[in-house]
Amino acid sequence: MEKILIGYISGTHGLRGDLIVKSKFDKKDKALKKGNTIYLNDEKHEITDVKIYKNNHLIKIDNMKNINLVEHYKAYDVYTTREELKLGENEYILDDLIGMDIEYNKTIYGKVISIENYGKDTLVRVKAKKEFLIPLIDEYIKEIDLKNKCIKCNDIRGLII
Repeated sequence: MEKILIGYISGTHGLRGDLIVKSKFDKKDKALKKGNTIYLNDEKHEITDVKIYKNNHLIKIDNMKNINLVEHYKAYDVYTTREELKLGENEYILDDLIGMDIEYNKTIYGKVISIENYGKDTLVRVKAKKEFLIPLIDEYIKEIDLKNKCIKCNDIRGLII
């Protein structure tokens, strides 16, 4: 079972056992749902309540309703699994793109080496003769072929310096 890092516990909220989850994970709304299983470091827990508060998720785990029961989870990493995400056939997480070929006009221009998230903008860092970035938007990305591990692009030559 592959665990996927989705964030960390930044602290508690109130006295009723809410944990604050900080996350930049692209599918956090799928991962942090009531009834889902998460892992705090290596400990398995069930999410029994979820609220959104100041762009963070507040979660209760295992029906623990007292701050004293959950306080020690501060700074723990939060993980999920692919099974919990229940991704559709053509759905992916951004980390799945790492290692994919970048193709334009049947020419391979390089490989994805990282995904960079700048708030609402997500960029794909490509390693070629020189590194370059491609915005993850329809203007540049024509198709993401998960089966063949290839990202087919519209004209990206202007992005390569």
